[in-house]
Amino acid sequence: MRHTTVAALALVVLACVLARVQALHFFLENGKPRCFLEELPQDTVVMGVYRAEEWSNPTQEYIENLALGLHITVEHTATGKIPIDKKAPSFGKFMFTAGEGGEHQICMSTNTSAWFAASKVRLHLDMIIGDAAEHEVDPDEKVSDVIIRVRDLVHRAVDIRREQQYQREQEIKFRDFSEMVNSRVVSWSIVQLCVLGLTCAWQLRHLRSFFMAKKLV
Repeated sequence: MRHTTVAALALVVLACVLARVQALHFFLENGKPRCFLEELPQDTVVMGVYRAEEWSNPTQEYIENLALGLHITVEHTATGKIPIDKKAPSFGKFMFTAGEGGEHQICMSTNTSAWFAASKVRLHLDMIIGDAAEHEVDPDEKVSDVIIRVRDLVHRAVDIRREQQYQREQEIKFRDFSEMVNSRVVSWSIVQLCVLGLTCAWQLRHLRSFFMAKKLV
């Protein structure tokens, strides 16, 4: 029993360490999108759980407004591909899979009429990145907490392996780019030396002709 408890605690701690969850909290102005960038490996699953609240002058606090709408877009900055472009309610979630590795721009804005032009909107957003975003446990499925943690660890391990592979690919690209730049620098240096040598030879010849014309030699 003691070993089982220790194993369960170890799995919980390891899952917390490996979990990749980002909690964001920002404000939206009417019609103006708020965007942030996320570097994602290929085939990475991303789920965002959000809740928007509007400032109420009578109560002097932020409250939920069911009439409030949001516009959510996701774009791969390198290719311009848009996996998500939709209108959404004031609370809910969205999910997409990165078809290509690289930088993704996630934008959110209010989608309201002019009656709400002066409204203040506070948005809570939790980003769950990795296979765990799409492997949610069925509430009707009876499984122990240890099994759930083991499943989560497996998904986290897959995410880590994918992230490592993506980082290796980025390192290879950076190395190839650095080698290309270095080779061009060396080639340009050789060209400069050749030009400098030719210039010196021409100047020496010109000076020799000048001295001979002046009968100084």
